[in-house]
Amino acid sequence: MNHVAHHPMRRRTDLRVVEQPISKPEQREVSRIERWLIPVLVGAVAIFVTSVVWTTFLRPTPFQPLDYSTQRIVVIDGEGYDVEVPQVVGSGLIPSVRVGDDVPVIGDVCNSDDGPVSISGVVSWNRLSPRGFNVEAGRGTNELTPGCSALGPFENPMPKAVVDDVVRANEPELWQISGTVNINESNGGSTSWVTESFWIIP
Repeated sequence: MNHVAHHPMRRRTDLRVVEQPISKPEQREVSRIERWLIPVLVGAVAIFVTSVVWTTFLRPTPFQPLDYSTQRIVVIDGEGYDVEVPQVVGSGLIPSVRVGDDVPVIGDVCNSDDGPVSISGVVSWNRLSPRGFNVEAGRGTNELTPGCSALGPFENPMPKAVVDDVVRANEPELWQISGTVNINESNGGSTSWVTESFWIIP
């Protein structure tokens, strides 16, 4: 009877772990996943790199030569001079207007380009206190000549939605009028303007 010789330094309980080979169906499944996953990863990396390069180096700077001052809430006389800041008598709030009244403003804008600039924009009324209510008041187009020019005086009609909001609250609310201006060029940028904040008294 033959006896199997054991190495003197090996115990009988020592086992050699042998990895089982992947079966052919499993190999086919892994290969299919790799063929699908690699192109997706390569494509995602290519898109990311392209967007970074475009944003950082290649995208042209938007054309935006306009600079608006903050428009002031002030009453102007017939000769174009400041008369007074409007205030509802007894409110103690400046500037302030009665609900439903027009809001008088003046301002200016500077066009640093050497030619006229065509623009389009949106005007909104924005409640600041309590914050969170915005009302679109109108849209329009204009052309601004080179250099600085005065805006106004304007009498901004109070939108019905603003009137209804203040009447419903039955207490003074702080508002501001703002505009978003887009440059009508192929590479035109955008800018904005705001008025001083003002109180509307019910």
